[in-house]
Amino acid sequence: YALNYDLRHWFHQIPLPTVYCKYLGMKLTDRKGGKKTPFWAFPRSLPMGFIQAPFVAQTCTWGIVLSRERGKKWEGSDLDVKYLERMKDHGSPLPWVPLRNGGGIFVFLDNILVVTPEKDVATWWRDKIVEDCYDLHAWLKGNKEHDMSASAEAQKKTLADCFIELTAKGGSFDFLGVRWTHHG
Repeated sequence: YALNYDLRHWFHQIPLPTVYCKYLGMKLTDRKGGKKTPFWAFPRSLPMGFIQAPFVAQTCTWGIVLSRERGKKWEGSDLDVKYLERMKDHGSPLPWVPLRNGGGIFVFLDNILVVTPEKDVATWWRDKIVEDCYDLHAWLKGNKEHDMSASAEAQKKTLADCFIELTAKGGSFDFLGVRWTHHG
């Protein structure tokens, strides 16, 4: 099983703290309106051209994947918590997180890929990612009927294309421009 999610317009969803806005302003001139006086425009979200933006975006994506509400357990996730303990001082976003019974979780900027041989684990991660994105107002790309303002339960249906059974006929998908298939 594979879960293949893409956060919609991710950089524009990450708010930029006001303290940093003044450092990322751009001087502009309105050439069409007849005013030749330059003015300054300041971003309210993370600008894609900012050198630290990819690092911040990928860290935020890992935050969605690896956060748990206080009191909620990781039971059913198959997450290798011992690996996370060893990596806690890694100093940068993780390259990947293995699952105990095979597979793993991969994050690249605004893309999340979960691969597992177990349907229950895939369902656990689908529920967690979609519900957390809904709670955090992080929009996932979906099919044409996908309504980002719908409930998390309704979004699971319009994001069904992101839940792939790899053993089924045609069980393949694209992730970051690479075609992935199962040959088990």
